Amino acid sequence: MLAVITTVLGTTGGDRWLYLLEDRWASLGIQVNHLYTSGPARAELPMPPATARVVAASRPEKRARADIVHVITTVLREIRRADVVLLEPQGRSAPVAFALSKLTGRPTVIYSQGLADLSFRTFEPNRVNRAIARFVFRHVDRVMCVSPASVQAAIRERVAPEKIVEVRTGLDIDAVRRRLAGTVESAPSDGEIPLIVGCGPVSRHKGFDRTVLAVAELKKRGRAVALTVAGPPGDDFDEVTRLVRTHDLEDRVTFLSGVDAVPLMARADVFVHAARYESVGLVLLESLCLGTPVIAYDAETGGPRLVLDGGRYGRLLPTEATAQALADAIEEHLEMPADLRDRAKLAEDFLGTDFSVDKAAEVSATLFRDLASLR
Repeated sequence: MLAVITTVLGTTGGDRWLYLLEDRWASLGIQVNHLYTSGPARAELPMPPATARVVAASRPEKRARADIVHVITTVLREIRRADVVLLEPQGRSAPVAFALSKLTGRPTVIYSQGLADLSFRTFEPNRVNRAIARFVFRHVDRVMCVSPASVQAAIRERVAPEKIVEVRTGLDIDAVRRRLAGTVESAPSDGEIPLIVGCGPVSRHKGFDRTVLAVAELKKRGRAVALTVAGPPGDDFDEVTRLVRTHDLEDRVTFLSGVDAVPLMARADVFVHAARYESVGLVLLESLCLGTPVIAYDAETGGPRLVLDGGRYGRLLPTEATAQALADAIEEHLEMPADLRDRAKLAEDFLGTDFSVDKAAEVSATLFRDLASLR
């Protein structure tokens, strides 16, 4: 039995990948209990699969401090039931669950879906919390990493190489395409302006400010385009919307939250991923499997380069490319769309072999069974 313990039921690409893995683990005979320690219950997708037992540790009617004993006892109960405990690298749940796992003799695993050193600096601004997160990261029994760059980051965080297992983010190509079923494919009408799509939380590291500035640059050149951003507001939402107003783009830029972005990706003229860092990028994988042309920044964390195979399946811009350079790339694609479209269509075999869901599930399931046998 595997206990997956997270702070909330998230909706990011990393969360969606974890939920897919949970379903595959169940098909391999591993019972999954997903416990989240805070936040309200919800029913909208994405969610852990029906094959997983979902447990809320907190009670919505209680204030956090008043509910702490109930949360801890619930976490302890689920850990005792489990053979192995899977933790997130950041968040309030990880240190508590790690300590309780140690007390009860349960082996622990962290799934690092980013670059640990950079993630700690970015998402744990409090120095004490960052030190605690790093301590937990270095002392769990195993660390699963989503990419070669993620493996190297774990080593930089002083995790012994023999404790690291690469479990690369995967893509269920057929499942992504099934999400298009029932959607209406609108044929572009004469004169319809090209559609740019970007996905992810509107946070600084996702780089939507760069995309908006590129749209503003295209407007200056007399090139009309529309931009749709699919994802929840993040820490840069106010700044990005300010840029939209400053450049008078309210009629050209749309923000959508709580929607399935796949139909948008499928009808986009180009998918732009301007993230400042990205360890893999599930949305990049999804765009390619839909045959959508991709332009991405070559983030220092290596994700876009990995997914686009060094530029073979899409266009990579230098890490520090300006918004003007992004505008140039978009304009060149709109003038000659066949090149990037053809590159994306060539990616299917590559996605199926290098980003295999089955392989990731089997490698991680074997790891869990090996750890359970050592108890």
